[in-house]
Amino acid sequence: MPGIPNQIDFEFADSDSLLVEIEEQYAYVECTDFTLNKKAAEELQEKHDFGSDEYWIAAATMLGSDDVQVQVTGCRVLLCGLQGGTSLEMRNETFDNPQNEVSADEQAMLDAELIHEIRHCSYQLAKLDYFHKLMRLLLAECKDILKAPMEDDTGHQVLIRLLFSVVYTIAEILRRPPAPSDSEDWRKIHFEFKESLQDSVEYIDDLLMILVDVNSSSLAPVIPMKKAVLLMWKLTLATFGGFNDAHNEKNKKRREAGLPEIENAAEIMKELTPVTTHIDTMVMNMAEGQIDYNGPQHRPKLQRNQKRNTSELEEDFDNLSEHPDDRPSTPAPTLGRGSRRPSLTSSRPVSPTRSESSLGPSLESPLATWTYPYLPWQPKVTLSEMDDFIRMARSKYLDYSFKYPKTESQMLAAVNNRYGLPKPIQNSMKIMDKYIYKSLADVQRESWAETEKHQLTKPFKRENTSIEILYEKIWQNLSMYIISLLKLLLAAAPTANKSDIFMQDQSGPHSIQLVMLISLDVSRHKEIVTKAIVGFILLLMKHLKNNHINQFENLSHHLYGSNCFPLIAKFFNQNMTMFVTQRNQIPKLDLRNAIRGLPVIQALIERATEDQMPYCWRNMFSSICFLRILVKIMKGKPWRVIWLVKYKATNIFKKTLLVKHGVFQLYVLKVIKLHARFLGRQWRKNNMDVVSGIYGMVRHHLTDDWAFFNAEPDKESSVQEENKITQTCSHFNRIVYLPEYQEWTKTGHIAKFNEIRLPPNFGSQYKAWVDKEVMSVNVDWDQLLTTENGDSVYEHEVEQVNEPAAA
Repeated sequence: MPGIPNQIDFEFADSDSLLVEIEEQYAYVECTDFTLNKKAAEELQEKHDFGSDEYWIAAATMLGSDDVQVQVTGCRVLLCGLQGGTSLEMRNETFDNPQNEVSADEQAMLDAELIHEIRHCSYQLAKLDYFHKLMRLLLAECKDILKAPMEDDTGHQVLIRLLFSVVYTIAEILRRPPAPSDSEDWRKIHFEFKESLQDSVEYIDDLLMILVDVNSSSLAPVIPMKKAVLLMWKLTLATFGGFNDAHNEKNKKRREAGLPEIENAAEIMKELTPVTTHIDTMVMNMAEGQIDYNGPQHRPKLQRNQKRNTSELEEDFDNLSEHPDDRPSTPAPTLGRGSRRPSLTSSRPVSPTRSESSLGPSLESPLATWTYPYLPWQPKVTLSEMDDFIRMARSKYLDYSFKYPKTESQMLAAVNNRYGLPKPIQNSMKIMDKYIYKSLADVQRESWAETEKHQLTKPFKRENTSIEILYEKIWQNLSMYIISLLKLLLAAAPTANKSDIFMQDQSGPHSIQLVMLISLDVSRHKEIVTKAIVGFILLLMKHLKNNHINQFENLSHHLYGSNCFPLIAKFFNQNMTMFVTQRNQIPKLDLRNAIRGLPVIQALIERATEDQMPYCWRNMFSSICFLRILVKIMKGKPWRVIWLVKYKATNIFKKTLLVKHGVFQLYVLKVIKLHARFLGRQWRKNNMDVVSGIYGMVRHHLTDDWAFFNAEPDKESSVQEENKITQTCSHFNRIVYLPEYQEWTKTGHIAKFNEIRLPPNFGSQYKAWVDKEVMSVNVDWDQLLTTENGDSVYEHEVEQVNEPAAA
């Protein structure tokens, strides 16, 4: 078994670098297209100057032809410009005549030249307003080929594949902010492109429906699924913004609701360092040969108390404090009970040193301890948590408690009434007052509750935003969309054998070298598809949660009901250390090299080295997105968390802690914390290292009971709670988005002295409605004169009249 890798230097972001994202849309077998694209562009260049407006207009005119081959030629001309044009410096390198490898500086210059040419062509096509025309042509071709498959549709398949590459490249270029050196025209084109996408959210809906049609078809896919999901993800990023944009939008809505802003957790997570678990020590000892699994099991030497006197340890700690630069990049392991405790006043907790004489040879990745002497997260206390705390204090010290408050104002009054409580309790409450937190979701739930009670006087006000328009289009088919996306994720799982869904044009005789190339490219395609789908789902969840909590709950309910939990558990049930460092990449066949004259048959199948690719960015991104989706679905819903225990996923997630990355481990520990209360006391006793990691990295709440509470799953309550969410979301969708329900709620509050407009079918059903709802119902009219306390209104008025007389 390999040793533990070093800490992974990965930074979570919306996407990878520009050139990498463009290269990932191409399959390695498409390298032969580069020559065909250049040939088509050179033929048109004889009539028009390359890069001029007339040149691009002539190429776009070819796309309007009835002949599919002419359309393919025009699309190849456009794609040649988006691959660097015809003026790139070519390398006359063959299998028999290899050239020397270029240096890093030379490669950077070549990459910069390629990016400049691609950006220049993209902005020219966007200036001519060709993106939306090409996008509509692409969607029309996809719908036609799915609706009426032809016997020989090879030309249409090639056209669709080329169109996907064209629109994806333009979208990826224009969604990114302009460079400081860009002209004002380019900046104007960028903002106009972003604004135009705000009114074109139907593109995402159409792409989702295409995925449904492909998954429901029994035939081999005729549409490149990888390119489709990549384009859908990039359109979502360009239309709604990335994760930082979602955070800014959340703070904007919090300000509008009268709530304070919150810090950006992404900035804090960048400073997190990995923690250690007991499994790390086992792997390290196995790498050193200290554990013999063939013989009796002995306690690992690393866990024994070291026989070092106190003076030696003090000298080591003094040396560390005096020479902080000599400290290892990753802190050293904890030695056991004899270890020195970290100082609460120091800027960074001290760690015991590793002595080669006592612990053997030093490893490259020692175990990690805390980064901060305190948690980096700002504490949060809700009103309900404070109310629970003060009620328990009243019952304990004063032997009384108020009636349980129902509204926020009643709860706030009960919390502020601290008369008679001991001074330490009151001091604790003063500290909590500084960190009272109310989520935007609570405000939206309260507003929706008022709308449900008073639909005529307090109707729901929809915001005319792009995410609201998208949800209105997709909510009725959301279940189909989620199932289609999960099917693709299942097909893209590392253990899945089905590969024809991601690779086209595999028919015909292949050489051994090409078969090996296709096999490696299939694995690469699976990784890219997984990255695009989970990035799209997570981004959609964040923006829907900002827009309205019921929309987010509806999406989470469909994910939960479509069995995404076992799918995520299956994804993590592999060697994650190997997965995040996989190198299914051939640098010579990437766009930056292949476009300069490296045919696919002549290139050696040499994977990227560790120096070229120390970790796989897309696999790290996919893993963290999976964890964040899982946390969002389970947070605050213990009946969903139970399923992780039933799937026995705890050990799966515990093994993933071998991946040494702070953000990755943070979300793994969050997942374990959510279901630790169902694992029992013995599990927590045997996994104190995991419990310590949760205490050291995850935000604490005042009423946390996961570390000591033993809960038993209740199947009946689980079904009831999930049904409540289903009913709430269904009611929300019917009232807000169905016209027949809106007719009743829109007329009551706008009618003044005019007659109320009733639905057209009300007259034909009036008699049946009167018989059913009025004549056949026994009405207790006395209840109209009864208050909420059960007293009669008449008696209450009599008491008010008699009180002044008695006085």
